[in-house]
Amino acid sequence: MPDGQHGMASGPDGDGDDDELVDIELEELPGEALVPPRAPPPPSPPPAFTRAPAPPPRRADTPAPEPEPEPPPESELELDLLEARQPMVEAAEEDPRADRTSFESEAAAANEPRRRAALLLEVARFLEVEGDGERALAAARDAFAADPALPLALWGLRRLLARAGQWQELADAYQSAADAAAVPASGDTRAARTRADLLVERGRLLEDHLQRDDDAVASYDAALAADPDHVGALLALLLAGARRQETAAVARALGGLARRADGGRHAALAIEEARAWRQATDADGAARSLAVLTAELERGDPGLPLPTLLGELEALTGADAPPDVAVRALAEIAGRAAPSLRRSANSASPVRPKKRKSIEIP
Repeated sequence: MPDGQHGMASGPDGDGDDDELVDIELEELPGEALVPPRAPPPPSPPPAFTRAPAPPPRRADTPAPEPEPEPPPESELELDLLEARQPMVEAAEEDPRADRTSFESEAAAANEPRRRAALLLEVARFLEVEGDGERALAAARDAFAADPALPLALWGLRRLLARAGQWQELADAYQSAADAAAVPASGDTRAARTRADLLVERGRLLEDHLQRDDDAVASYDAALAADPDHVGALLALLLAGARRQETAAVARALGGLARRADGGRHAALAIEEARAWRQATDADGAARSLAVLTAELERGDPGLPLPTLLGELEALTGADAPPDVAVRALAEIAGRAAPSLRRSANSASPVRPKKRKSIEIP
């Protein structure tokens, strides 16, 4: 076989044409790979979102099970809960009376007095916004009747009654609330203070709007019976007594204020109390005045203004004073004045005459 020529094998037909063609192709592509590289595949088209084929229909007697929904994220869950909490708000956008109707239904079905009163207060508020003042006042009255001890029920009724000028009904409401806040046997200070507050408000209302000063003073006294050191009741009683020139009421108020004070203020208030009792028209006024002054002397306060106190004792020895009170007052004055006189006598040195020296003349 000559150089430069390749051997050929006979093909399947025996003529060798196929091998020759391959030999020619190999000679025409020197240095190339025996198998030419394939071209890169074209990019695949984006997946088309197509619906899955519907399942074959089931028989009518076997309902298809519904797929369980995936749990929503926390943000969507909170939003759903928020929307569930506001069904009445959404209904109110369509019908402004939806909230009131709902509260009325709940109040009618409520068994607990405090809950019923709170719901009726909301009904009164809605009615007031709607401009129906009479029905709002009726709802507030029902709320207060449900629970007179609830402060919110009284304050809501008070505002509407004051606007309507129903002062007598408001005074009765204060009394009912005070009765509902009765002080227990255990002596609860908070209940006592609440009762006293209500009675003081009632007394001021009786003074300012109904001109019933006697009932007002009685209301202040009832407040002091519940809380003897109630400052509001003491000051209200003091002003009422001074305006009406009732020295007995002034004396009671000054006595309560003196109990709360100390030092020189206590002594000054006690002396004013004794003076008021001395000027009172009560049969025991002079005796009470003497008792106050005697108790103040027994305290032994170094800052006690003794001359002023002794002056009040001397005023109890007048001709218009009861004899027994005058005698006791004189005894107190003598008992307090004698040591002072003895100290004064001892402190004063007697003047003795000087001896003259005799001169002897020789």
